[in-house]
Amino acid sequence: MAQTFSWKLTVEGTSGEHDFKVEPIKFGDGYEQRRNTLPALKPKLQTWNARVIDRQATIQQIKDFLDARAGGESFKWKPPASSKTILVVVDKYNESPKGADIYELTFVMREVMG
Repeated sequence: MAQTFSWKLTVEGTSGEHDFKVEPIKFGDGYEQRRNTLPALKPKLQTWNARVIDRQATIQQIKDFLDARAGGESFKWKPPASSKTILVVVDKYNESPKGADIYELTFVMREVMG
């Protein structure tokens, strides 16, 4: 069973993209029809640019969580202002020290289907 990412993201610098899975069918006169490519499964997938600024110990906990999945194992996460949990993966992350035991961690959470 997938574990849950429970750390709070830093609001500034965190943003989401919602991608509707549609395929356009174009005709010669400029007319276009669009159809969902995954209508029964999931018509929209989300990608979130995530940012956490916190003390080194908290950043290390997050890194340990991500390292344990090594980009191959998905986990549950609830996006900001959402009531639904989604299944995501993180392929890589970036960290940078900010001084006085404060670090910044950035990564992309990409929604996947179970």
